[in-house]
Amino acid sequence: MAGSASNRQSTRIAIRTIPIFILCAFVVATYIYVGHICGLENFYSKDLFVCEADGRPKWCSGCRQWKPDRAHHSSEIGRCVRKMDHLCPWVGGMVSETCVVLSAFFLLFSGSMALTSLHFILVNMTNIDMFSRTRLSYLAVHIPLQSPPSSYYPTITYPLEQPGLLPPPPPPSAAAGAEELTAAAAAATRAVAGGGAVAATPGSVPESAPRDMRAQRKFAILRVESRENPWDLGFRRNWTSVMGHTPLEWLLPIKHSPCCDHDSMESDYPAGKLLEELKRRYNFPGYESADMNPARPKEHVAV
Repeated sequence: MAGSASNRQSTRIAIRTIPIFILCAFVVATYIYVGHICGLENFYSKDLFVCEADGRPKWCSGCRQWKPDRAHHSSEIGRCVRKMDHLCPWVGGMVSETCVVLSAFFLLFSGSMALTSLHFILVNMTNIDMFSRTRLSYLAVHIPLQSPPSSYYPTITYPLEQPGLLPPPPPPSAAAGAEELTAAAAAATRAVAGGGAVAATPGSVPESAPRDMRAQRKFAILRVESRENPWDLGFRRNWTSVMGHTPLEWLLPIKHSPCCDHDSMESDYPAGKLLEELKRRYNFPGYESADMNPARPKEHVAV
């Protein structure tokens, strides 16, 4: 428990520190001093400087000023920059001789993002999952259709029942009612003899077709407590589900991750060991235990 609490605390610190790094990198990139324009005295007062063939310093036609040594004109910021390398879009600043602090912030930012991404891969979570860990969630788990009701969990059966769309007709008189029933029975007989479907009378609830009856499936609604992750498969399986099964796939991500395959009829994403624990916790069919914990709630209402 102490190790788990320590991991949670480290994750919270990392998540809260990343925005600080981003803000600092933005401030440094915005207000950093990238260079200045030199007068001739800044050149000939030194013992060595870069010059043209005629001995004069290099001239920048963009700035219309003398160009400092090892400087290059940046069209992005509109002036010359000493030891200019490039304008980095990731940190929003110019990479030059004055961006040592900016590079340090960039390394901290990229390192934090790399460690955070690695943590999310190993625990099979996302930022949204991390922020919603304190909420309750529910899993619908398939059970046999003939399973008896349970006091440990509610159930739901699909396809859902659909009530009739038409309101019930007013009660007819006895004679009219008899004639109407006789006509409805005759129409039903003709429809069955001809291989057609039996039309429902106005206001009645249509009976489920045999195909829908065969497609019925029953699900137990199991509650997942806060900070429980049903998709955690363990470090190794979490890694391979995102990065691939071979080192070549790790180095050459030229195809989708295995977790993008949703063709399995079991679930969109494979469930981890927590599913088995939930089945034992809620006295699932086949997981009944004689020594159930009396402190656990036996009834949960689905929302």
